[in-house]
Amino acid sequence: MQRYNLRNVFLEVLGLACFCAESSIAQTPDYQIIVETPYKELSNEFSWSHPYLAAIPPADHAGTPMVIMLAQKMLKNDAGDYYSGSYELRTGDLSMTWSGPTAVPELAWVKEDGYDMALSGMVPNWHPQTAKILAIGHCAMYDQTGTYIDRPGSQWVSYTVYDPQTGAWSRGQPLGQRGQDYFGTAASCDQWLIEPDGTVLAPVYVQPSQGARWAVAVWKCAFDGKSLSVVARGDLIARDRLRGMHEPSITKFRGLYWLTIRANDTAFVATSRDGLHFEPPIEWKFDDGQPLGSQNTQQHWITHHEGLFLAYTRKTGDNDDVFRNRAPLFIAQVDPDERVVLRSTERILLPNRGVPLGNFGVNHVTPYETWVSAGECMWPYHGKLPTDRGAEGAILVARIIWSNPNGDVP
Repeated sequence: MQRYNLRNVFLEVLGLACFCAESSIAQTPDYQIIVETPYKELSNEFSWSHPYLAAIPPADHAGTPMVIMLAQKMLKNDAGDYYSGSYELRTGDLSMTWSGPTAVPELAWVKEDGYDMALSGMVPNWHPQTAKILAIGHCAMYDQTGTYIDRPGSQWVSYTVYDPQTGAWSRGQPLGQRGQDYFGTAASCDQWLIEPDGTVLAPVYVQPSQGARWAVAVWKCAFDGKSLSVVARGDLIARDRLRGMHEPSITKFRGLYWLTIRANDTAFVATSRDGLHFEPPIEWKFDDGQPLGSQNTQQHWITHHEGLFLAYTRKTGDNDDVFRNRAPLFIAQVDPDERVVLRSTERILLPNRGVPLGNFGVNHVTPYETWVSAGECMWPYHGKLPTDRGAEGAILVARIIWSNPNGDVP
């Protein structure tokens, strides 16, 4: 309650301030950034990763939400990404205090044919029509060395449901049929959307056959509070270059659906009228015509009814000592007419402390606050120790506090 009142004082001071930008956008919503550290832990065996959160609204407008964060241990492994089961952290006072991390038994590793299976990159959202938290990600199989198993259906889109009445998560379930439509499907870290009628638009990436390049699409799904089912599949967005396209994230702004897409050498944006059929993607660029510089990593949306923003990492010229240039984490406003990022609006959300912040999430917590969460990956890179520039093995949260309440959030 105290944090909520302080925010109201901040809002009274700022009033309804906004400034006019020299572009086709009419205004830029003003905001403040406060960085919090919910948890930190140094380990030689793992780093905290995939810290994605959802907020359960308070029973009355005077209260504060219960924020539940899912996070995973990224286990040290020479074979590539290798994730534990999920852990839970909670705050009921807007990040003044946190509990956890506590292992979630229903989201732990399970065995199949002698392999370990882990739910990975589970992105939760509060689904108001059913009063449940729905989390969508994917499940992957590992052998005893931590190497991905490469066979039909060894990666698939998965979901889990949290019921506030029972305080329990459901076990992970596949979305669609494993290995039937595609060799592999995934939705790790993908930002997804809830329509006013409760319909879910889930962006995914699929591998049509073994060794094929990945492509992205949006699946329209129905959710009844227990089961998530696909009712329509959007067109595949493909690229005949390198590994194809990965990790799409979706939002809606001014009547259009927006998709941001990861590729090995750059990043793309595409728009749609119905959320399923998109115009050809274009490369993300700044308004001065230069490429955004986000390579082989994800971007996510921060949507306010007064403006559309992109959160991303990029090559800056002085961050080559960070794996894939994944720090600092930036925010900048998007020109919705030109489909470019406005360079003059770029700000740092989370600083460069010498380690990657590539796997991050965005979610609205109240109409006044949007939170961006990331974990510090503590592996040595280019011979430098991760702690040399201040990294602490931390889970970090950048609280974006809006001067005007966000009309996109109930």
